[in-house]
Amino acid sequence: MFRGEAHLTVLSRSDLEDVLAFVSSLGKFESVADMREHLLPELRRLIPADSATYTEIKPLSGEATWWTDPRSVGESANEGAFVEFLDQHPVGNFHARVDGRAVQLADFLSRRELHRLDLYNEFYRPLEVEHQIAIAVDAPGPLVIPISLQRKDRPFPERAREMLDLLRPHLEHAYETLHARARWRRALEAMDEATTKGGPAALVLGAQGTIELETGPGRRWLEEYFGPAARHADRLPGDLWAWLGERRAGSPKPDPRLVVRRPGRRLEVRHLPAQAAGEPEALLLEEHQERLDPDEPRRAGLTTRESEVLACAATGRTNREIALELCISPRTVQKHLANICRKLGVTTRTAAVAEGFGLEQGLVR
Repeated sequence: MFRGEAHLTVLSRSDLEDVLAFVSSLGKFESVADMREHLLPELRRLIPADSATYTEIKPLSGEATWWTDPRSVGESANEGAFVEFLDQHPVGNFHARVDGRAVQLADFLSRRELHRLDLYNEFYRPLEVEHQIAIAVDAPGPLVIPISLQRKDRPFPERAREMLDLLRPHLEHAYETLHARARWRRALEAMDEATTKGGPAALVLGAQGTIELETGPGRRWLEEYFGPAARHADRLPGDLWAWLGERRAGSPKPDPRLVVRRPGRRLEVRHLPAQAAGEPEALLLEEHQERLDPDEPRRAGLTTRESEVLACAATGRTNREIALELCISPRTVQKHLANICRKLGVTTRTAAVAEGFGLEQGLVR
């Protein structure tokens, strides 16, 4: 039973000034990590409490990480018990099923009912927690961020509920702003590193392999090396996503690159992991030309002119561009390509380049 629909308490002028000052302080944080470190002590000054907790939960995987003030509370907490009996938590269940408004344990349970819970006896009793009030902040990622205050000896007043509800949208906005700032900073870092390495493309990733930001010819290269479907997709191609999963899992391979080969060229992909929780990761893409043996097509039975046409095709030139390069007509180029495919027993120019120059295609791990 939810008993939290109390009548509206009118906050005092002093309360409103304190909330406004707290909201103004959110603008000083430089990163999500900075906000995590300094938010809880300031929240305890705004609403006096014995402890405060900030938790980041990934609903898709069930992973949870928490920070506490004072830190000693988190160090002494029985995390295993919390996870085991989390389904008994009425506040967490409310936030998961209804919304993130401020609610208290007392909104759902009497003291006697609370003391019967395994969650209380195994987790909260050793921490001397009798009263808790919490909000849940929605954030990019996707993440759900419960922020709670705990007390031992007295319940939280209704004004605390109203103050937290006033703060919640501002906390969500601050988190979104810091998350976006981290994405742009990561994009700039990726661009700087790509420029240093000589490769002009970078992809900044969001949750589940979504492409949030891109620079240079990255999208075109995805199409050319992973197939046409990659051009307009909002997430990484399957092969690239699978490789990234291996990198995240800690692949023992010392060279953290994925190499994809096409006739006459190769694409190298490097992973830039997130530098801190809540910050994005990025991929650097660099294309390199492969050295082709000009005598290889003639050894495959092609004429000198056919070998020249095939060498131009290997660089990705169109029939018209090949014609201009060799001072022949596009129609003649097409005839040469048809003869090349017939001689090599293939049906496409890509396959003809691979066969004529003895190249292997595909992924190289």
